[in-house]
Amino acid sequence: MRIAYLGPEGTWSWHAARISYPGSSLVAAKSFTDAIMMVESDQADCCMLPVENSVEGPVPEVLDLLLSTPLLIIAEKMICIKNSLLSYSDHVKRIYSHHQALAQCRGKIRRYFPNAEVVEVNSTASMASSISAGSGDAIIGSRDLASLYGLKVIIENLNDYPVNVTRFITLGNAKIGRIGGNKTTISFLLTSDAPGSLVEALSLFARRGINLSMVISRPEKSDPGSYRFFIDAEGDISDPPMAEAMNGLKRLCRDITIKGSYPKASWKKPDGC
Repeated sequence: MRIAYLGPEGTWSWHAARISYPGSSLVAAKSFTDAIMMVESDQADCCMLPVENSVEGPVPEVLDLLLSTPLLIIAEKMICIKNSLLSYSDHVKRIYSHHQALAQCRGKIRRYFPNAEVVEVNSTASMASSISAGSGDAIIGSRDLASLYGLKVIIENLNDYPVNVTRFITLGNAKIGRIGGNKTTISFLLTSDAPGSLVEALSLFARRGINLSMVISRPEKSDPGSYRFFIDAEGDISDPPMAEAMNGLKRLCRDITIKGSYPKASWKKPDGC
């Protein structure tokens, strides 16, 4: 199976794909959009994207992209993130990383390197091949980057919080099908913004004993001032209680998008911790 991921080798997406799909062919993409397009154009069978982090919350770009593709979520995986500080030198002058990693380590960066310049980059793994010995440059990322690019591990775990977990989703062309212990991701746009509209929508699930493990809002870009909601509902889309809740939701919404039913992974049992 061909798995597209945000490359190059050494990114957390590469790490997650390697763990989740051992023996598969991993195809590096330049962006989340490119990873999705690879699947849509049959250059890959599916793609693996980070959608949520236990410290920094949702990945907005990925949530927005879910609405731009017919691909469905077919699996999820919780991956333990252990950000390390890597360099050629112990004397760090500049620290480069993706904004998510910088945010997850901001406290320790200030404490240990108060005078270092912090620079946000699109890809930490790409930056790893650019820093030079004696420059005082360092990166924050997976320790896999040390072995891939010959860097030294300066600090093993720079995370501000001891447990840092990222939820990765796999997108593919598979149709929604029943698999035991499923979770369903739904996006909806309410018809009205009157007081109580969102409560009414969410109560459709609560009254039927359906737990919502995630509720996130995103601006509706085509309608300033309106917000689209993403929810994760525990259950399969074909379950009778879920079907009843969805019928009720249709009466309250001007748009509903079902992004897939898939096996639920546990935040409490991430891989790699």
